[in-house]
Parts: sequence; C-alpha cells; structure tokens
Amino acid sequence: MTNASIEGRQILVVDDEPLIATHVADMLSKAGAKVQVAHTATEAQQALSATHFDAAVLDVHLADERSYELADALLSQGTPFLFLSGYLTIRAGYQHLPFIPKPFSPEKVLSAVEDLIAQGKSKAS
Repeated sequence: MTNASIEGRQILVVDDEPLIATHVADMLSKAGAKVQVAHTATEAQQALSATHFDAAVLDVHLADERSYELADALLSQGTPFLFLSGYLTIRAGYQHLPFIPKPFSPEKVLSAVEDLIAQGKSKAS
C-alpha cells in the first residue's frame, strides 16, 4: 500500500527501542516512504548532516539522553517532526509540537506523518 502524500519522501525515525523503530519504519515504508532509522541522537545527527529529510518521528527519551537538541536541529532546518513517546511530559517550549503517546496505533502515526508532509509542502510553496 502506498500513499501519494508520503510516497518517495525521506523520513527519519529515531527511537532507542529497535522493535518500535522497526515497526514505525516498516509501516512508513509500506506507505511508500524512504525511511532511515537511528537509535541514538548521535546517529540521528549524522543522518541529518548527510540527508535532507521531509519529516521525522522522534522518541523523546533515548536511553540516557533526550532528543531535544535533535528537535532544535530539525526546527532550524525547517523539517517537520513529531514526538512519539511513552513519557507524557514534554519539556517547556516543546509542548506545541505534534505528540503521539505510546502505545500508538499505526494509523495515527501514518496520518500524523502525512500531515507533517503536507505542512512541509505548504511551507515550501
């Protein structure tokens, strides 16, 4: 199954839990996206320096680190993203950003990423 709004789009998935990262990546890939997975903020920063992403999905808590610096990098690049986390508390200054709590439904994540892509397109116009 492909979806024209995300088909061929570059999406970064950042989650320290391999099962969740793989689940989200597979779902987005089946919808036609080109997905890159990172399990740490360092891996994600390396990916950001090498590839332009159309959207990103970030876990807030990555083992012993948080993804807020990564969120700042995405914001400065104008890359839309959402937080996907089991922790319901988001640091002050980030609460206005899209957030999906774990556990999540695949449909909700897919729909939210489609919204991010549409948001990115409208900013580019």
